[in-house]
Amino acid sequence: MTTDFFDRYEKKNFLAVTPSGNAFLAEDKHFQRKVILKEIPKTDANIKKRFENIIKTAGQIIHPSVLTIMDFAENENNYYLIQEFIDLEYDSFSLNKIASLDINQKIEIILDIIDALQFAYESNIIHKNLYLDSIYLTKNLKVKIDNFGIDRVVTKNNLISELGLSTSPPPFIPPEKIAGKHSTYKSDIFQLGCIIFTLFTTIYPFGEKISENTLLNIKKLNYPHLSLFSNVPDNIKEAIKQCLKLDPNQRINNYQQLIEIIKDFDKKQITVSEEPFNIIELDKKLYLVVNDPKISKEKILEVLIDEGYLVDENKVDEAIKFSKGNAYLISERVEKFDLSRFKDITLTVSQDRLEAYLSLPKYHNLTKNDIIYFLKKNHINYGINEENIEKILKNPSLNIPVSVGKKPINGTDAYLIYFFEKDNIYKPKILDNDNVDFKEINFIQPVKKNDVLCVKIPYTEGIDGIDVYGRPIKAKPGKDVKLPVGKNTYVSSDGLKLISTVDGQITYNGNQVNVIEVIIINSNVDYSVGNINYHGDVIINGDVLSGFDINAGGDIKIRGIVEGCKIISENGSIVINGGVFGKDKAVIKALKKIITEFIQDAEVFCEQDIEVLDYVRNSKIVCNGYFKCIRKTGTVHTCSITASDFIEVNIAGTIPYTKTQLKIIPLNKTLIKQKLNSNKEAQNKINNSLSYVKEIIKKIILKYGNIEDAVMDKEYQLNIERLKQLEQKLKHILVKEEILNNLYERSVNHSPFIKINKTLYSDVILKIGNYSYTSHKDYFNQILIKIEEGDIQIIGGDL
Repeated sequence: MTTDFFDRYEKKNFLAVTPSGNAFLAEDKHFQRKVILKEIPKTDANIKKRFENIIKTAGQIIHPSVLTIMDFAENENNYYLIQEFIDLEYDSFSLNKIASLDINQKIEIILDIIDALQFAYESNIIHKNLYLDSIYLTKNLKVKIDNFGIDRVVTKNNLISELGLSTSPPPFIPPEKIAGKHSTYKSDIFQLGCIIFTLFTTIYPFGEKISENTLLNIKKLNYPHLSLFSNVPDNIKEAIKQCLKLDPNQRINNYQQLIEIIKDFDKKQITVSEEPFNIIELDKKLYLVVNDPKISKEKILEVLIDEGYLVDENKVDEAIKFSKGNAYLISERVEKFDLSRFKDITLTVSQDRLEAYLSLPKYHNLTKNDIIYFLKKNHINYGINEENIEKILKNPSLNIPVSVGKKPINGTDAYLIYFFEKDNIYKPKILDNDNVDFKEINFIQPVKKNDVLCVKIPYTEGIDGIDVYGRPIKAKPGKDVKLPVGKNTYVSSDGLKLISTVDGQITYNGNQVNVIEVIIINSNVDYSVGNINYHGDVIINGDVLSGFDINAGGDIKIRGIVEGCKIISENGSIVINGGVFGKDKAVIKALKKIITEFIQDAEVFCEQDIEVLDYVRNSKIVCNGYFKCIRKTGTVHTCSITASDFIEVNIAGTIPYTKTQLKIIPLNKTLIKQKLNSNKEAQNKINNSLSYVKEIIKKIILKYGNIEDAVMDKEYQLNIERLKQLEQKLKHILVKEEILNNLYERSVNHSPFIKINKTLYSDVILKIGNYSYTSHKDYFNQILIKIEEGDIQIIGGDL
């Protein structure tokens, strides 16, 4: 049998010392399961009989709340037990675990313990050592009782079982055992009372460890009065009282009577303590029972100081939060102070109550804790400087404060942060090389709808000070200021931001911030205005001189002439009433449409259509829609014009003959569809980027808790700028999508052509797709050039 035993069970790591053996984790290889293996050394001849009694007892108690003995064996040195597996560490009956249980769960646990004890008692078996190291509580709150029938001897600091194993559980020792008498079932009832007390109060009734003091508490039946615990039902208090009697004969007679008292829980009464809190000193430890969670920490500390206790204030905070009528440990070591030790100490407080000083006798035996207690006893509760106290204890002649209050900090006035140049002073841009660009003078300050124009940093109430008594010293609050609300602006719901309701240009008159939707320049664009960079529409009631640029997000309308400069509309159209004298420097670009009086010495690009009223000379023209020049003379010469839909002019070329090219790159439905798909992909990417940036901005605002602090954050500002850029890109993509859809509709059944209404001069190159024709003579009257029967055809015209 022994050989089979050791073949079947594989001992692994050590778990704990228990009254019934050294416990190891083991594996039952037959069933491939965990078990507990207990090893009992053969220290003397009596161990065998005691071991046999344990096995015999185990055979008589088969109960779900009893830890089952499944097998046993012996060898030359040890006896062995195999028990069902429980986690000896996690399943221990700890205070932390029971503190989280509700009353109903605690009732069920007690009833399970009683049921197991009663079952054993009916077989004439008593437990004899119902300590917490014999009771386990599994993860699903099932009770498991171990060590039935094992007697234990009380020594100075621990318990020794009859198997020779020493442990040190909380001392639930029946008084008769201390007197040297044998255990009876009434001894089990006393220990059961200790368990019920612990379960419902979360402290041990007589102390945590075996000592002379705890044994004396048991002999005198000195445990914390049950009236201190407001959360313990009256029927449970009665059950505890019936169990914890000095005389075994006065204890409750049987388990059934105890069950009836405990089950009376359904009709229970809870007697609410008249005291909001109670202080318990037990086994040189200090506990706090908080019955009213609204009680102030200061009130509890005041009572503790009056009773001679000095404790960690944080522990009092914890007790208020977590006690809930249970005993909460606030000091591992009780220290009470004798007021007579402080008769030669003098306390002085400054007139502003911000400093406290002590005068000590030259010779003393005071400690730092003595001084701290003395200060708190005299209501000095704030700013105690322990370092200075230690210095004074070593050198009483020092005149340094032992407590320093906190001065009040007066509030700051509200002020505005402007996100534009409010003084409207024209400032030229300073370049990296320290030169100055007088064309960049910020004449126009553009904003978008929902842009924050300025924010109000609110006034602060100030921060109250605290005197050495812990009382507040009021601070002086700051002054408020109003936001400068003007046209097309509104104040945010939090009252801290001035926001634009439209896209436009900022103006500020010293009292109001206004937003004008369209930029209108009633003069030439020159050094007095500088370059214009604006996300909306721009109107110039004058000329644009050479060297000055206009970049707009919307439409651009120019009443005068454009010289050698760049005019770019990112999302709109361009209309130039005076025409373009480009001086071989002008570049005109638009996403939608371009209309101008004439074009000379310039490059013009457009995603859609271009219309010229008078003429085009010495220029390069490229558009993806149609090109027209038919309103006035309609002459194009010494130039290159490329379109995709059609080209229509009045006169092409001139005398003397010069190189002129009119070229059609036909609308390609497949290619346009590909561009639409690419445009859609770009739109999705930007939408994803927008979501990402918005989430970052949201997190930054949440981090600060308010917008006024967030707007000052560099990361916030950077991401707001990224957001604006992404929104601008998205707008561009959406406009481009609209244009591509228009071109796609034109491409269906598209038949590209070049139409010359009056004259085609010699030496003009005409191209449609891969087909090309160069005129070698002059044609008059209307001519239509198109592709028919696989070749370029010229229809009409007289020589």
